[in-house]
Amino acid sequence: MKIRNGVSILCALVAASLSTAVAANQAPYQDRPMASADGKRWIERTAQLSDFNGGLVAIRIRFFQDGKGGLVYRFDDQIEATKLYHQAACEVTHAKARRGETVVSGEAVAGWSCESEATTPASVDPSAELPGPMAGYYVYALAPSGSAPLGVNFNSVGTARYQSSIAGQSNATLSIDNGRCMTSATDHYAGPFTGTYTLQVVCIGERRGLIDTAMSACIPQLCSTNNGAIDVL
Repeated sequence: MKIRNGVSILCALVAASLSTAVAANQAPYQDRPMASADGKRWIERTAQLSDFNGGLVAIRIRFFQDGKGGLVYRFDDQIEATKLYHQAACEVTHAKARRGETVVSGEAVAGWSCESEATTPASVDPSAELPGPMAGYYVYALAPSGSAPLGVNFNSVGTARYQSSIAGQSNATLSIDNGRCMTSATDHYAGPFTGTYTLQVVCIGERRGLIDTAMSACIPQLCSTNNGAIDVL
């Protein structure tokens, strides 16, 4: 399978670029402020994430502050090992890495986004008035549910799919534990559009029991929200 090849290459790249000895009692992540000669500043976060094989691997992530309390993740800013990890994480959900910005906020350890191929419907007239939702005009969201271990980084995945017969903006937000860990993404289109979001956020279960999850997505004139729950064991 493609994902197995991706994970094998991932492990080799990470081993070559990082010190990957991961102990269970280490902090969930470490941040280091970084700067380049041209004045660009970012946060380099090393986080212990799933290796897709039951273990953990240290992944180095570059985040840029958005000035609003959030951290911006962009695929093209990352080192090669992190890009490959992002691609592998998306392949697990049968998607591909999204290259646009993903905003990570709250207490989220990490986050990124995936997408499937987006197409423009050829059968709609972009100049036609749209008084409300119509056939071929939709947005659906699905929140994550399941279980996670206490005190360990865990990944949650929310999905959305949408189609709009007019130009405008699409956006989606994944929230874990009433907004304690969040990721969001936004795209702009000059004409009718179709697409998907697969948002992923890494959070830590701080207490046993159920925590709420929510996935929301919007296109012009229409939004969808779905709720779920994760049982922290």
